[in-house]
Parts: sequence; structure tokens; C-alpha cells
Amino acid sequence: MNSYFQCSHVGFQNIAVNGNDGWVCNMFCSALFHVDLTTLEMTLETILPAENECGFKQYGPISYYKEKLIIAPLNGKDILIYDLKKKTIDCLQLDTGKIVAEEYVFLKIVLYNEVAFFVPLVGHCIVKLDLNTNEMEYLDDWFGEVERESGLEERNAIFSDVYDNGDGNIWLTSWQGNLVMEFNMNTNQYKLHSISGLEALSSVVVTENNMMLTERDFSTLSLYSFDGICSKMQIDYPGFVSRWGIGKLHLYGEYVFLFPLFANMILKYNRITGEVQCAKELNVQGKENSNVISLKRYVMKCCERINEEEVIYYSIPDSKIVKFNMKTCVAEELYTSIKEEEQEYLKSRLLEKSFLEGNYEKESLRLDSFIECIQGKYRGCSDDIGEDSSSYGKKIYQYLND
Repeated sequence: MNSYFQCSHVGFQNIAVNGNDGWVCNMFCSALFHVDLTTLEMTLETILPAENECGFKQYGPISYYKEKLIIAPLNGKDILIYDLKKKTIDCLQLDTGKIVAEEYVFLKIVLYNEVAFFVPLVGHCIVKLDLNTNEMEYLDDWFGEVERESGLEERNAIFSDVYDNGDGNIWLTSWQGNLVMEFNMNTNQYKLHSISGLEALSSVVVTENNMMLTERDFSTLSLYSFDGICSKMQIDYPGFVSRWGIGKLHLYGEYVFLFPLFANMILKYNRITGEVQCAKELNVQGKENSNVISLKRYVMKCCERINEEEVIYYSIPDSKIVKFNMKTCVAEELYTSIKEEEQEYLKSRLLEKSFLEGNYEKESLRLDSFIECIQGKYRGCSDDIGEDSSSYGKKIYQYLND
């Protein structure tokens, strides 16, 4: 797992919401940010404890519960409980022997009846956390059957999406196969639905009589009725270009909105007439001097509903937080830039600490971050290094040996 520490902006995969307040875990360092959902402005809330605080995607899934934030690791070993009033953090250590995975552990947190269910991304079990006692239960009865039916490859994602219909059932799509797992949070029982004709599922929404599904590698939308009939349509719209499939579905009225993994548009499909329309054109090129110039896979992350009408997502090419209204198809957006004083604080707390503790001995460190680290620890080095990057290594070596 390569380090990608930088302090210029916030990237995120999930968001916790309470009214007009949101919170996200930064992908690029172990820090929690508050989001004003009215203005989309971000403010550093706190630094999160982690084995490698400068590591990439230490935490991701996050959920709000009674003035606390429940935070799940992506590349870590602890569940965190952050008290928003007391500003304290409790660390709940996971049994790694039962989780098995060490990287990209969890996909999402689902809250139900004062219990948090941690749905795995690569992990081999669903973790059930009692939010009153902090007792954990590891539910893995389903894993063997899912492994056999999907032909799971080691270290690859198991589930790609979670749909919660609010009645105690959640629906999980298989990233490596054609399975949808229906999981009952009251009984901890599961049921597998094998969808013939589909593969590598990416998203699902469930209505009273059927499921709507998308695939990871193809721009398709499929309707699967619970009597076993599946109909698939190719998504086609003038000017729509897609390298991968549809990443996330959201229902709104008579429409289902299709948020892509990597494409140039958000589309909406009329469930009554079958008409496909463009809801929003997307920037897939990135802005000048962006930290994410080369887009290889995804155009957006997160893509979570914050109320009946609005969806929040992180636009990767231009490093923006976007609030998209499904009723009006109007988007508000703002760069996720970190304030200068907060950047300096993060550097002083994380980058120099990581350098002193030798956290990068077994990991790669970008040259610009290494220069910042050296300059932070050895302030006099700043003027000597200069602007010519071709001689950085030599000058650093000479300075440290003077």
C-alpha cells in the first residue's frame, strides 16, 4: 500500500450526515473534516489515530449516531467512536483473525435499532456492533457460500454496494459475480439471489416487486423480478461515453438516477416511459495543476444520499465536493481545498511525526512530500534546496551531512 500523503485538499469515500452538518474522513491522511452542507465548506475536526497517520485511506465508512460518529477502517485495525461534544475518541480493536483482510476492510456502515452493521469490502465477515455496550459479533456464515458461488479472488472486493430499504433488510451486490445477498438485520440470516446473464455487479436498488441492477464493466441497467425473470438494457444516450459501468443508483420519483464509475454524464432513466435523459455533464479531464491529473478508473466517489432530493459526491478529476439535486438536476460544488493554517497544522502533526518515526521505511513517499518533510524538520534546508528539482537528492544529502 503506497502512501499518498498531501495536505492540499480533502478526498472522501463516505459521508455522515445530521441535518446541515456532515463529516468525512480524508483519504490522503488520517484526519476528520466537518462539512457545512449549506455552503459545502470544510473544516478540520480532528486527527484520527492510526498505525500510519500519513497512510492512504486509513478510514472511510462513517455514520452519525446520537452526537457521535462511528468510523470504520479501510486500511486499519480499529473501529473509532468519536464523541462530537466531548471531542474524545474511543478505539475498538477488531479481531483481525476473523476479519482476515488487512487492506480495504469495510465498505459501509448501516445503523439499525442501536446496532451498527459493518459491511465488508474485502473483509470476510459482517461485524455487528452493539452501540450501547460496544460488544462485537462477527457474522461469517455467508462467506463460504458467497466464495463458492462468486469464485472470489484473494484480496479483491467481495461487495460493491449496499441498499437499505429501511425494513430491516439490506441488499449487497457482489463485485466479482452475479450474486445479490439479502441480509436480515433482525435475525442475521441471509439469502442469495443469483442473477443469470449478469456479472460483476456494481449497484442495486430494491422496489416492492423487483431489483434494479448495474454491472461494473458494462453500461447496462437490468430489472430483476423476484419470480426470477431478468431483463437487461444497454444504456444509450447521444454523447454518453463510458469506460466502465454505472457505479451507483438512486431512486427519485419515477426516475432512477445513474451515477457512473467512469463516464462523462449522470443519466436519469424514466421507469414508466423508458426514456433516458442527461441529468448532468461531468468533468473527466481535471483542472489545471490538479493533484489528480490522470484519471484511470473513477470519476466520482461517495455518491451518498443526504436527504430525499440531494446526493453528495466527491468529484475526483477536479477535487470538488458536489451537492446534486435530483428534483432540479442542479449541482452546487466547491473545491475541497484545506485552509492554509490547517495545512500547516496537519504537516506539523503528521508529516514530521511520520518522518521521525520512520513510517516510510517500507513504503514509497512522493518527492514533494519528502521535501516538505525535510524542510519541516530541518528548516535551514529550505533556502539551500532551491527550485531545481534535478539536484534535490544531492543537496539534501549534502545538507544532512554538513
